[in-house]
Amino acid sequence: MIEQPQLIIMDEPTNHLDLHSKQALANTLSSYAGALVAVSHDEWFLNAVTSIRWRCAS
Repeated sequence: MIEQPQLIIMDEPTNHLDLHSKQALANTLSSYAGALVAVSHDEWFLNAVTSIRWRCAS
């Protein structure tokens, strides 16, 4: 279970990343077979790594 997680939860994962690091993270997560819950204001990142999105109504 530790080596192959079924769920990853991330809160603002791109806040302190430079462009190349953000792209590398997105490339890695886009091929992840498990579930990903990501909270982010980064539209590019969310579009790159998700297929289903929920938005919080303000």
